[in-house]
Amino acid sequence: MGQLFPHLEPVWHSPEVIGTQYEPKFEFSGIPLNYQHAGHFISRATEPVLAGEITRSGEPLVHIFDSHDMFDAWARKTRFAGHFEHIERVIARARSQAQIKHQALPAGNFGKVHVATNANMDYDWIASLEPRPIRTNSRVTLFAEESFGGEQAIIGPSTLEDLRDVEFFQRTRSISLHGVCLLTDDVLFGGFRFYAIGDPFVTISNLHQWHFDRAAASAIIV
Repeated sequence: MGQLFPHLEPVWHSPEVIGTQYEPKFEFSGIPLNYQHAGHFISRATEPVLAGEITRSGEPLVHIFDSHDMFDAWARKTRFAGHFEHIERVIARARSQAQIKHQALPAGNFGKVHVATNANMDYDWIASLEPRPIRTNSRVTLFAEESFGGEQAIIGPSTLEDLRDVEFFQRTRSISLHGVCLLTDDVLFGGFRFYAIGDPFVTISNLHQWHFDRAAASAIIV
């Protein structure tokens, strides 16, 4: 817990939330939890899934799910449901084609899921927070060092089953993003999933805080 959310400002960085000093709030099925209860719940859950967002008031909110199925049900009802569904279709197609080619598939039941976003995830028609359409100008920059240093790879909307294709396999330590990006720690989108959402733009200066330091092996940018 302490490693995952040491302080939100270094993790989420956007014009709307620069300098925020808010401590994260935690929620399970709409029920607020304090930091201690959240830590206890996560440690006891078999398949804990964490989805962090910055709310409209600028406060960080961490949704806690105790299974992948609960996370998937939530994701399908968010403003980015179309992006999540598109990513799932891409993964299913890629893994199906790999099977036809007799490629070895990594475990389909991924071990962990995290979501980091500077966008409100829930619909709010009154506040004009409507579903986000999939756009054609999404892009992510992967950096080989923390705080956006070192070599970099700039990638537009695409599906990369193996980041060796852009010579960035297990090298990423920080990212900047416009759009939605999935990083996984195994090829063909197996293993730990890390979703990042920048609306319109987000930077994450230290992926170690998300337990994803130099782990990225495949990516989807939507």
